[in-house]
Amino acid sequence: MRISCISWSIWLAWQALEKLSSMIGQRRFLALYLMSAIGGGAGFALISDIDAPMVGASGALFGLLGLLIGHEIKNAVAQKSTLLPAIRTIGVLILLNVVLWWATAGHLAWQAHLGGAIVGLVWAFFALGQSEHRAKHP
Repeated sequence: MRISCISWSIWLAWQALEKLSSMIGQRRFLALYLMSAIGGGAGFALISDIDAPMVGASGALFGLLGLLIGHEIKNAVAQKSTLLPAIRTIGVLILLNVVLWWATAGHLAWQAHLGGAIVGLVWAFFALGQSEHRAKHP
């Protein structure tokens, strides 16, 4: 299962890079990825009752997903449209985490996923808006 997780993580990061690099640029993508990894580690350290370090890319990947969800929410609010697609995506991610946590007998760092996703959401609501404003008004 470890190889499939690594393969999945690489594929997802590549897909996100293609979409997000046009949105925020490659440097900001790298900064978000690293900050989300740190946020994932912090989420694991703060919430988990395990006294061992957590190493992995899942917090960073959930940060990228958090940015996409936050961007979707911002657009829906700005256009006064429904938040249902974003809510559905969040629900699917929660369900996926529950199923994987159950399938791995509790060996899933959902705390890291949450920490990374929070970093991505914060980035979407604060940093993404500022970078878009700077692009329009240099």
